[in-house]
Amino acid sequence: MRKFVTRLIKLFVDLILGRLTKRRLYELFWGRLITVRINNLKRLIDQQDAKGLDLYDGLKKNEHKKLINAKHSLVTYLVRMDSASGDQQTLADTSAKLTSYKERLCIDVNELRGKTVLEVGSGHAAALSNCEISELVNVDPLMNIYIKYIKGFPDLIPDTVFLKSDAESLPFEDNRFDFIICINALDHFNDARKATVEMGRVLQPGGKLFLNVDCKNRLNVRIRKRVGHPYSFTPAKLQELFEPTCLNVTFEQSFDIGPSHTMHFIKE
Repeated sequence: MRKFVTRLIKLFVDLILGRLTKRRLYELFWGRLITVRINNLKRLIDQQDAKGLDLYDGLKKNEHKKLINAKHSLVTYLVRMDSASGDQQTLADTSAKLTSYKERLCIDVNELRGKTVLEVGSGHAAALSNCEISELVNVDPLMNIYIKYIKGFPDLIPDTVFLKSDAESLPFEDNRFDFIICINALDHFNDARKATVEMGRVLQPGGKLFLNVDCKNRLNVRIRKRVGHPYSFTPAKLQELFEPTCLNVTFEQSFDIGPSHTMHFIKE
């Protein structure tokens, strides 16, 4: 109790003297609420880990919803923390991201020139925005959060469409896009299997999916990391995941970066 009172007094003094930054205040209040919320899910997470299951496997509907809501709240908190720090999107960020995309996806971006491209689980990177693509659409379930809190986004990227959408229910007709990009996102999705089917659905026959996934064992890791990454993939597990789809593998390679695994698919 004495320790708590001492900390409270110090906080009050810092507030009076103007030594508390906006970021620190946000961290002290919302950060602790997020931590409490996630810690309340520890029993459920430990239960899944003990069974050797991915976080969402075999859950009741209400349990699944609690974990998804906690994940979204965590990402929203992290984005707002960056906003409170005054971080701002720049064209240099986009350029650096493009270099990473080319390396991790093993692609020549000239192949995308003049084509229709969908990036699923894009975040706010917009790495492909300067690749002379005829139509570039970025979808992410938290897109509204990025637009609201990230300074400079999406004003710096006027020719790209940004939509809020889950990967499991893409708001497009069948056979809509020439290419689909999904990088470092599949292990964050709410239902990876539904997402793979949806990506296959909106891809044109003869179209290509370029996929990169971090292949890390997420079991028994720090609880925040577990909530944010509900799936643990291996190359073999990725192949199994895509077997029911209309997509056939044409290229596959593992990297130390991440470590991650890259796959190219074509829709027959």
